[in-house]
Parts: sequence; structure tokens; C-alpha cells
Amino acid sequence: MRRSWRGGWQWQQREMQNILKEGTAEQKKGIVEDPGKQFLRDLHKTLHDMRVSLGRDTAFIIGGDFNMRWKKETQKGPLTTLQGLAESLHMSNVMEEKHGELHWTYATAETAVDHILVSRVLVESVRKVGVWQGRTVNDS
Repeated sequence: MRRSWRGGWQWQQREMQNILKEGTAEQKKGIVEDPGKQFLRDLHKTLHDMRVSLGRDTAFIIGGDFNMRWKKETQKGPLTTLQGLAESLHMSNVMEEKHGELHWTYATAETAVDHILVSRVLVESVRKVGVWQGRTVNDS
């Protein structure tokens, strides 16, 4: 049977809804319906566990095409926005920190899809940061 989903995000959301509806109590533990919020929770847990395992002085650099707004929104809790995640892990968005603003990587979008989060202890060591704009890689 062929399934026609519109994209990975919709598929992920559908799978998470199925777990919440039909899964065991153990499967439901830590699952939220929104894939973006689930990503933030999973990333926070992974980095927190690494810091516990490797030591409190462990620092991180995380960059990605998050497709998430940076600024806090009206939702509650530190793990509902990318900025909340960064604050909870004592990280800064060096794109904003170094340039005083975020730079768009998609000309008509209202969100900056590329964020580079750096542990605050490393921010002063970052000399340059940027996004290669106006180019495509792998036809994307």
C-alpha cells in the first residue's frame, strides 16, 4: 500500500500522534505531538546527558537548518522555542551575537532558517560567522 504524505514533517507528526493514541505507557513517555518541540526536547536531553557524562565544562557548537523562529513566542516553557533551548543550555546564537541581527537564508521568509548555537564560554572565541547566501547545494 502506497502512502502519500506531503513531507517528512507531516509523516513525523502522524507517527507521534499514533504513539500518543495507541502506544504503551513507556512509548508515550517524553513524546509530544509537535515534531519541532519534540526535536527541541530530544536535543536538550542529548546535550544535557552529554554534559553530565563528560563534565560540566563541556561546551557545544550546534549549527543547523532548524526552520524555526529564534525569538521567544507566547508559548510557555523553555523547550518550546529555539531561543528557550539555547538559554536553558547556556548557549548563544552567534549569528545574532556577532552581527546584531539574524540574516535570512530564504529571501521571502520571515524566519532565519540557519542558526549557530555556541556555548557562552566559547562566544568570545568565535571570530567570524555567516551563511553562504545566493548559492545552492544539491539543488536545494
